[in-house]
Amino acid sequence: MRRYKVFFKNGLIILITSILMRSIGMFFNIYISNQIGSEAVGLFTLITSVYMFSVTVASSGIQFACNKLISSEHNIYNYKNILRDSLKLSGFFGISAFFILFLLSDYICITVLNNKLPSYLIKLMAISLPFISMSASFTGYFTGLRQVAKNSFARIFEQFIKMAIIFLLLTYILPSGIEFACLSLILGEIISEISSFLYNVFTYYIDSKKILCRGNNSYIGKLIKIVSPLSITSYLKSGLSSFKQFLIPQQLALSNLSYDSAISIFGKIQGMAMPLLLFPEVITSSFSSLLITEFSYYNSFNKKKEMKFIISKIFKVSFIFVIAISGIFFFYGNDIGVLVYNDASIGKYIQLLSPLVIVMYLDSIIDNILKGLDKQTSVMLCNIADSIITIISIFILVPKFGILGYFISLYISEIFNFTVSITLLYKTINFKLNMYSLFIIPIISCLLAYYISFYVHNKNMWFGFIFFVVMYILFLFGFSYTKNESIKI
Repeated sequence: MRRYKVFFKNGLIILITSILMRSIGMFFNIYISNQIGSEAVGLFTLITSVYMFSVTVASSGIQFACNKLISSEHNIYNYKNILRDSLKLSGFFGISAFFILFLLSDYICITVLNNKLPSYLIKLMAISLPFISMSASFTGYFTGLRQVAKNSFARIFEQFIKMAIIFLLLTYILPSGIEFACLSLILGEIISEISSFLYNVFTYYIDSKKILCRGNNSYIGKLIKIVSPLSITSYLKSGLSSFKQFLIPQQLALSNLSYDSAISIFGKIQGMAMPLLLFPEVITSSFSSLLITEFSYYNSFNKKKEMKFIISKIFKVSFIFVIAISGIFFFYGNDIGVLVYNDASIGKYIQLLSPLVIVMYLDSIIDNILKGLDKQTSVMLCNIADSIITIISIFILVPKFGILGYFISLYISEIFNFTVSITLLYKTINFKLNMYSLFIIPIISCLLAYYISFYVHNKNMWFGFIFFVVMYILFLFGFSYTKNESIKI
């Protein structure tokens, strides 16, 4: 019972922090997008793809490895030794990633960005990589100790530093233009990552006085054993994901679009519509991120009954939530696009992608459960296969069908990933799904709720939206959904 209380307490801390930070970040991203335009957003999204691959190399799964060793270590006197060796390993990866990105910056600007931006921007981004990698060790350390509040405060601190720097540079200091807009975003990222690292060091220094350290046990070997398969597969996954992002505007340009128009459309979908679609995921991801630690603990003691019980509750609540969110984006997507970006085309993209919310959110939850069950390599292999299939579909479909081909490739990608993930989880835990109470009842409730709300408040989006949510909940209760078991143990 105490573990459940700690789990929900930590989940609530992460939830409140995530909602706060994601909300502030979302409004700030909207401000930036409206300030710099969709073409600049598209170019920065491409730069971010390069950056995220570099971050993957820098972190190399060290956060997960440190978290796993700390959470499974029963001798508290070894915690400091684990963090010490984790920092050594992450420092090596971070510095290596810095040199790789720095040396490849000219090539990246020519091949990926079509010389749209200068290479010094990529070189600047490389500065943050060693700090990101070592911060990952601290994050894994505090998560393993179930002290998630420390990570939450670090995120808050980092986010506010980033926004303050970007706002000052973008609004008052740097001149206008796509290059200086991207420079503002990059400098904000660098300064915030360095600040976050220094905050983590200070927090650990205060916390370390409470934990004694005996002996000088080395955990480098254990860390490498966990990191090696994880890092190799994560490199492949991230590399393929980045290549996929680079490929999209190039293939769109082959479908009778100019490269500038392709970048603009890419920016609208990936940099503006997708962040809105993924924003509510903060609700599910806040708790699902803790599932790695919880399932790692139960798996170490082979407590399958407890794991089935947790999965039953997770699926029951998650299906209610994701179907409601998908319905909101489908029915009100056009209004949301106009309200947020004053652009009806973004609203159409939101509506077209709204059904994917269901599989995207659930797949993220399942992946975290599988990682706690020591299936992280399988998760990565699934993601790699997914990326390969998506790249092939983009090559074939996008030049022929344009934006429609891109949407089809996204559906192929997400449905494939979800199907493989839930099949793997079923084979590992062997649970049974009641699709009627999990899926059919929420779908019917969603359709009925919108039908009634449309005729009651069809001229006011906000009243209609609120009425939709209320009616959805009432229909769920009406169908006695909350009394049905969604998974049979």
